[in-house]
Amino acid sequence: MERVDTYDVCFQISGADMNPDDISEQLGLSPDECFSPHESTGMRNGATIERASSDIGTWVIRGISETEPIPKQIEQILVILRPLKEKLLNIKKTGLNMRFYCGYFADDSTAGLSLSNDLMMEMGSLGINFDISFYCNLQVRVAEGNNA
Repeated sequence: MERVDTYDVCFQISGADMNPDDISEQLGLSPDECFSPHESTGMRNGATIERASSDIGTWVIRGISETEPIPKQIEQILVILRPLKEKLLNIKKTGLNMRFYCGYFADDSTAGLSLSNDLMMEMGSLGINFDISFYCNLQVRVAEGNNA
């Protein structure tokens, strides 16, 4: 059976004192997902969703497809963010956190990622951090008799 890795890529602005509506107004964009601090409901793609209440508010733009590689999804989101550079840097000055969060769900026991220095430099020039979590399928390796 063919193995297929999947990815969860999103750009997030978050902080304890943030109002997602203020971020939308400053950027002139609607998020794919947002939560206000201390509230247990939020919005995802226009629908109300539940979550555990948190002290942190979050404003999110999601990647294009869970099967597209991480660099391609980051690049697609940067197409949206590039014209907003000054606005993003002003938001960063307020103390809010901006990051690309990437979840890499490997359908194998090993996974790897390569980002070009141009892509990393562009994220840095916008004040955006990069976080990645790898989730590897250890069951595949055991099933194949290779548990090294």
